[in-house]
Amino acid sequence: MSAESVLVVDDDPAVRRQLAAMLEGQGFRVAEAEDAASALRQTKAVAPVGAVLDVMLPGPDGVALLSWLKAVDPELAVVMLTGQTDLKTAITCLTKGADGFLVKPVQESELLAVLRRALDRRRLVLDNQVHQRELERLVEERTGELRRATERLRELDQLKSEFVSRVSHELRSPLTVMHTNLAVMLERMVGPLTEGQEELLRSCQDNIDRLSRMVDNVLDLARIESGRMELLAAPLDPRHLVEAVVGYFAPTARERGIHLTAEAGVAKSGTVWADGDKIHQVLMNLVDNALKFTPSDGLVRVSVDVLDEAVRFTVSDTGVGVAAQDRERIFEPFTQGRPPVGGKRRGAGLGLSIARTLVDLHGGSVEVSSEDGKGSIFVFVIPRDCRTSA
Repeated sequence: MSAESVLVVDDDPAVRRQLAAMLEGQGFRVAEAEDAASALRQTKAVAPVGAVLDVMLPGPDGVALLSWLKAVDPELAVVMLTGQTDLKTAITCLTKGADGFLVKPVQESELLAVLRRALDRRRLVLDNQVHQRELERLVEERTGELRRATERLRELDQLKSEFVSRVSHELRSPLTVMHTNLAVMLERMVGPLTEGQEELLRSCQDNIDRLSRMVDNVLDLARIESGRMELLAAPLDPRHLVEAVVGYFAPTARERGIHLTAEAGVAKSGTVWADGDKIHQVLMNLVDNALKFTPSDGLVRVSVDVLDEAVRFTVSDTGVGVAAQDRERIFEPFTQGRPPVGGKRRGAGLGLSIARTLVDLHGGSVEVSSEDGKGSIFVFVIPRDCRTSA
C-alpha cells in the first residue's frame, strides 16, 4: 500500500523542511509548496489526503488557499499554522473547514495528533459516502425489482379477474337452466313426485341458489376490481326491498327452524333515491350471513328506518356472534370469521366485502356490533338521495 501524501505549504524553507521531516518520519509522502499557486499545482500532481498550511503566505494567504483546496477536495484534512495567536483568524479557518489551528513553533506530537484525527475523520466520511452510494445502488436495484414484481402481480391479478369473470359467466347459464328445470319439476309439470323425490329436488334447488349467489358475488367482485361497478339510482321504497329479501329466504329459514321477520320502523315521508338492485344485494348478503350463523329456534330480524336525511337498514340475529378480532377482518375479500352453525364453512367469503363496497358506493357506511354467543347486529346507513352523496 503506497504512503499517503500530505501537502506542506510555508514560505519559510526551514519550516517546510522541519514539518516535512516530522511527517516523513511517520511514513507520509510529503509535497512542499511556498505559496498558494505552487500549492494548487502540487495538489493536482499528488492528490494529497491532508495539508499543513501557514496562514501568512506571499500573495493569496493560507485562508484563501484553504477555501480553494476544500473546493477541490471537501474532505481534505487541513491543519492551519500561524506565528501568533489570533482568535478571529482561527474561527474563520475552522468555519471554512480546517480541522485544527496550531501556533508556531509546532510540537511534533501535537501536529501528528491533530493531523491523525483529521485523517481519521476523512476516512470515516469517505467510507460513509461509499456505503451510502452502495446503499443507494441497492435500494435502486431492489426498487426496480419490486416495481417489476408489482407490475407482474398486477398483470396476474388482471388475468385472474378476467378468468374468474369468464368462468362465472359460463357457470351462470347452466345454473339458470338447472334452476328453471327444477322449478318445473317441483311444480309437477312433468309428472307426480314422491315425498322423497321432492325433498331431494328442493335440496338441489337450495344448493343451486347458493351457488348462484356465490357466482353473482364473484362477478360483482370482478366488476369492483376493474372499476366497472356503477350506481344506477332510481326512486324506491326500502320497505319493499326488505319484504322481498325476507320472502326469498323464508323457505330456507323455515327449513332450518329459524324465525325470520321483516319490520318497518320509522317512515318519514319523501322519496328515497338509491340503486335498488345493489341495496337488495346488500340485504341478501347480510341475511344469508345471519342465517348461516343462527341456530335452530334462533331469530333473524330485518328492519328499515326511513329518516329525514338517511335510510337505516338493520339485520340482527341471535347467532354465535362475531369475535372482537374478526369484526373488521370479515369485511375483507375471501375472509371468514368463525365457522357457521354446523361447523362447515360455506361460500367464498365475499358477501360482507361486497356488501360494504356497495354501501360505500352509495356514500354510506356499515357497522357491526356483537356479543360472543348472543348474536350480531349489522347496520348500514345510506343517504336518502345517493345522487348527490355518493
